Amino acid sequence: MNLGGLDLPETTTSTPLKVHCDASHNHSTEISSGGVVFSTHTGVPIDTVPFNLGKGYDINSAEEETIKRAISILDSYNQVQHIKVYTDSKVSIESLSNVELSVGNFESVTLDWIPREENMIADAIANKGMEKRAHSSEPKYGICD
Repeated sequence: MNLGGLDLPETTTSTPLKVHCDASHNHSTEISSGGVVFSTHTGVPIDTVPFNLGKGYDINSAEEETIKRAISILDSYNQVQHIKVYTDSKVSIESLSNVELSVGNFESVTLDWIPREENMIADAIANKGMEKRAHSSEPKYGICD
């Protein structure tokens, strides 16, 4: 099913959708970006979303913002009920575990740490986000064009 450019399989209602998130921060320009890889529960890639966060983030807050935007993107898809978010940032997992995430219409949202080597695609997408222009105001679902 293709909704708004994100092609989701019909089976996502009962199985968790995998979401790999990463962020990048350029110390010289102070610009941060995020990258998200959406996959089926078996790891088959569905789509990727790079975005430029602009200035005002350090690497940890950029990671957290990337996770929040990934969840926000999926909130508009009614067939997604379970999400497993993967990141290589232990700091972000600890920080977001201590606050209530806006989980929208989801039955479950879990945050899991993975080694950096297993998050290389999301890292590459985050780096691609540096090439995009930053929005001056927050986009509706975190997608920058």
